[in-house]
Amino acid sequence: MYYPMETLDSAATTIAIVVTNTITLKDFLKYSLLLKLKSRWFLWVMFACIYAYVGYIVIEDNLGVNVLLTFYLFLTLYIFGVLPAIMCLQLRKYYKTNKYIKENILYTFTNEGVETKAETFSSKLTWKTFYKIEETDHMLLLYTDKYVAIGFYKKNFKSLEDLLALKEIIKSQPIKQKLKK
Repeated sequence: MYYPMETLDSAATTIAIVVTNTITLKDFLKYSLLLKLKSRWFLWVMFACIYAYVGYIVIEDNLGVNVLLTFYLFLTLYIFGVLPAIMCLQLRKYYKTNKYIKENILYTFTNEGVETKAETFSSKLTWKTFYKIEETDHMLLLYTDKYVAIGFYKKNFKSLEDLLALKEIIKSQPIKQKLKK
């Protein structure tokens, strides 16, 4: 919803867009894993696995092939099974023990930045604070660095006009952005 705010210059007013958001465990896991999978170390491990599979296919020598096959199978199981399971358990524990994540958060977006208020904390961030802004099908992600993002649901906007107004504010900022049209 739009709320005109008075500024120091009485002739100028800015628009404030207010959104409330509470993140669920399911969405916390989904977006946390998504951010972790974007990291470089995971991409390097994936590249190493593909390289190892190609190396296995090229090997024609029967001596030691069973050992190599076993190694590659365990490596694949570890990378695609054990590592994600460990990450999920750690993130689930973090979500359950961190009371700040589960709070209902009120975001106020203006031309100057984002104000965040909850029961136990509040903050003000200018647009220059953000590394990039990305829009997914269901969320807007405001990255403070490459791997840390503040996410909020698009469904929590009061109207489509509020979301479009926020996108216009974001487009006017000198920030990397991946917004949907």
